[in-house]
Amino acid sequence: MASGDHPKGLEYELPHHGSIWPLLVALGITAVLVGLILGTPWVFVGAGIFALTGLGWLHEDRRWWNEMVGTGHAPARWGILLFIGSEIMIFGALFAAYFNYRAQAPVWPPAGVELPVVITGIFTIILLLSGATMHWAHAALRAGNKRMFKGHLLLTILLGSIFIGGQIYEYISLIGAGLTLTHSHFAATFYMLTGTHGIHVIGGLIALIVVAYRTFVHDQFTAHRHVFVEGVAIYWHFVDLVWVFVYAIIYLQWF
Repeated sequence: MASGDHPKGLEYELPHHGSIWPLLVALGITAVLVGLILGTPWVFVGAGIFALTGLGWLHEDRRWWNEMVGTGHAPARWGILLFIGSEIMIFGALFAAYFNYRAQAPVWPPAGVELPVVITGIFTIILLLSGATMHWAHAALRAGNKRMFKGHLLLTILLGSIFIGGQIYEYISLIGAGLTLTHSHFAATFYMLTGTHGIHVIGGLIALIVVAYRTFVHDQFTAHRHVFVEGVAIYWHFVDLVWVFVYAIIYLQWF
């Protein structure tokens, strides 16, 4: 029976996964975080491991999608909320390091360091717009308007990709100006925070692409079957919210 179609109170057995891929994905995420500590080349190594393990997991779960196996709304919703809770701990630790170094520095940011506040502000607006389009996409799906859902879904992917493109351009410009990872404590915490967020945006884009694949190729989501879409929407809104704090604290120096 499809997810969300179970009558209230009906008991059913959840499918047994019995897979090693979730463990491998967790190791991939660990590799990314270790790469952030070791330096830029290792970040790409970790990202590659994470991408390969993620694709392996998705490939294995295609059978669930094709058989329309569902686990219900509550387990999926609690799962994504618990995951976001762990992500809050990660960003909390990075913000703590940022504030700690800033409290000890006589000048913050260091003299000569100028961040592209206005340009990044524009890309911030673009990311926030993607949050709005994701909300509209989910609302359209729940209302049964698949055409509107597909349009807003593609627009969300486009806006998120533009944001990542802007961040890559910003990194190239800043590194060219001498603000490398080893430049100062400010540079280290700047790249750690914005880079970690960027990885999360890329992860969200991958999830959105999976949603698009399941939508346009297999037409697997309906007004009553959209748990995966809901989970991705919640995660995308979380990514948007975190960036608001990153931009306000690092670029605008409001706190």
